[in-house]
Amino acid sequence: MAEDSASPLFRGEALKWRQEAWIGSVQLIEPLSGKIAALCTVALVICVGIYVFFGSYTRRIHANGVMLPPEGLVVAEADQGGVVAAIHIHEGDHVAAGERLFSVDVSSWSEDGATGQQLVEGLRRQKDLLEHRQNLLAADAPVELSSLKDELESLRQQYGMLQEQSGRDKKSLPLIERAMNEMRTAMDRHLVTETQFQSQLFSYVQFMDTQSQTLRTLVEMNGHMADLQYRINRHQYKVAEDMNDLAVRLSDVQRQLIQAHGQSMGVINARVSGTVDGIRTVVGQRVNPGQSLLSILPDRATLQAELYVNSQAIGFVRPGQHVLLKYAAYPYQRFGLYEGEVVEVTKAPLPERSNYAARTGQQGGSASAPQPGADVYRIRVRPNQEFVIAYGKHEKLKPGMAVDAEIAIDQRKLYQWLLDPVVSMVDTVRSISGGGAPARSLADSAAQPDTPSPAPSRQNDTKGTP
Repeated sequence: MAEDSASPLFRGEALKWRQEAWIGSVQLIEPLSGKIAALCTVALVICVGIYVFFGSYTRRIHANGVMLPPEGLVVAEADQGGVVAAIHIHEGDHVAAGERLFSVDVSSWSEDGATGQQLVEGLRRQKDLLEHRQNLLAADAPVELSSLKDELESLRQQYGMLQEQSGRDKKSLPLIERAMNEMRTAMDRHLVTETQFQSQLFSYVQFMDTQSQTLRTLVEMNGHMADLQYRINRHQYKVAEDMNDLAVRLSDVQRQLIQAHGQSMGVINARVSGTVDGIRTVVGQRVNPGQSLLSILPDRATLQAELYVNSQAIGFVRPGQHVLLKYAAYPYQRFGLYEGEVVEVTKAPLPERSNYAARTGQQGGSASAPQPGADVYRIRVRPNQEFVIAYGKHEKLKPGMAVDAEIAIDQRKLYQWLLDPVVSMVDTVRSISGGGAPARSLADSAAQPDTPSPAPSRQNDTKGTP
């Protein structure tokens, strides 16, 4: 009985399970069938194969540049060194050809002040004197002509009076001569004394002298009247000659005045009509000859993206290709990308643009950007729209605005890109062995890609996005 009372009521396994029940119960999960797993794997492999065979990959290059009109910006430069005295326009103003842009003080200085300004003032006084003389001559010409005519009329009256007197003397001369003959005959007959005859002869001589004096006066007056008539007839031509002489002197003074102005104050005018952009100076700043002062966007000029790439990226770029533009002033993360089209690709490199393109590429950090001293090719892209939509407003593109571009240059099947290393290796082996057709030619002819093109450079493969 004692042994029965000491033995447990339940089995030890049941009690142990009871103590470990708080851990939880064991559940047996049956795994998926091996057939289902195999089917899923086969389906996945088939999908991947279809994607690789039918899917395509587009390789893109990245280019940097600026927005410029195809004809370029017209740059206003300083003709000579000096200090900017006045700026007659503002940023964004529209100017006409010949309109004044800047006034530049280019005069030299002495103890008495600006030599150019002193010369200008002296020439201005000389010009004023000549103009005053011109006005006096123009006002005096009618008065002088009237005086000449009055003098001629007076001479004509005197000439008429002398002619009448000469006519009377001619009528009296026969009578006086007859009286002299009678007096001589009477003296011969001793009817009159010699004294009486001498007195009569003296009167005759005085009469003849008076007549001769009258005739000489008539001749002199006739010459004087002819001279006055000549002066009257030539008066208008003489006045014109004097006016022309003064005009020549005024023209010479004006030329000297222009030269003096050029030596004291230079003027820079707009060469074309357009919109002012990028004023690069302020009043009081000293400028050097040839220094750029501002740019003018000509009227009716359309902006295009002028991009620069190196020789490794230019091989597949053609006019008409699609381009995505990103403007630095309007980040594409917020304002989006804008489409464009390639309109021009240079056939030869532009060495004069290499430094500028290299700086632009370094800022953009692109692998296809030109390096200093490397060949630079220019690509012109026409944007589909000349504005950017920013916060609901159309912001017009501005010249000189930095722009980045993504240009799609090559599109092929995915399996072609995956087989490139293998095909390249086979080509290398075949070229070394010298037998058989190139594997690349066979692969490309069998693959028939969507856009036939040569195998791309391996350096830019990472720049595209599938």
